[in-house]
Amino acid sequence: MLLLWLLQLTEHDGENKVAGSVHMRMNGRSKKVSTWLSKIFEDQRIPFYEVNPWTMDVLYRLMERNEMRDCDVMQLIEDVKQKSVEYKSDADYLQDFIMESTGLSSTSLSSNGSSCLKNLVNSSLALDLKDTSQTSFVLAIKDLTSDHLAAENRSQMVIISDLSKKLTEAINLEKSLEK
Repeated sequence: MLLLWLLQLTEHDGENKVAGSVHMRMNGRSKKVSTWLSKIFEDQRIPFYEVNPWTMDVLYRLMERNEMRDCDVMQLIEDVKQKSVEYKSDADYLQDFIMESTGLSSTSLSSNGSSCLKNLVNSSLALDLKDTSQTSFVLAIKDLTSDHLAAENRSQMVIISDLSKKLTEAINLEKSLEK
């Protein structure tokens, strides 16, 4: 609620104390800011603020940043929608491929069969498989297992290294105490 804080900070009786070219620039900015504030506050009353160069500058910069952020958010939303469509398309393709491969139709499957088919499709997508052959699944699971074991080995190597350092320190400390 930075906007409310700024508006409260600049609350005043509404006197406008500007002139000349600053007034011309402020007039254009003032219209843009007023329109933006109306859009932000919708049905609520816009809080009073003093119309002067400083408040207009602050509100104008805030408006610009807000509009840039809104634009970025809209791009992210569009990207997520596009990804969703792509994933749905991939899922439909894999489901059709599986149905053609097995010679089944989606209506001939029981609810349990449909559930298993959806799980198979989701697993194929999660594993990023090119096809749904058993070999592809086995290789993908082998790759995941290898990655998991490599990560576990790295973790254990860090632990062993730490223990080795501590053991060396303990031996050195013991030798220094014996002297």
